[in-house]
Amino acid sequence: MVRRSTRWRKPPPKVLSLPTSQRTELCYAFEGKADYHGPLSGERVQLLLIDQERHTRWVNSPPKFSPRYPVEENVDGWRVLGWRLPSGDLRHGDYDVVDPDLVDFDRLPVPNAESFVGHSIGTHGPGGR
Repeated sequence: MVRRSTRWRKPPPKVLSLPTSQRTELCYAFEGKADYHGPLSGERVQLLLIDQERHTRWVNSPPKFSPRYPVEENVDGWRVLGWRLPSGDLRHGDYDVVDPDLVDFDRLPVPNAESFVGHSIGTHGPGGR
């Protein structure tokens, strides 16, 4: 007998690295733990950036409240692969082991991008409905 359920199930976790991966980075990856454990707003962190050619570099994020993932360097064409605390604290457990060649570049957040606030009925104003 086959059990059929209409209950939503969480998809399997994304493969971040393989035993055969030649190059890996340790961080809270946005396709891993950082998907639901991001840095606190305005917190100084180290961001791991990646470009289309899969080059990576670490940059320090200044303690600013906006924009999201602030970087003071030129980061055109780069995306945020993950983050870590400069103090080395493991706030959310062990780091993810990430192979830069396996990440989905288009799904990663863009540094210095403004946060999307969203819509609510409070933003309509008088007669805006």
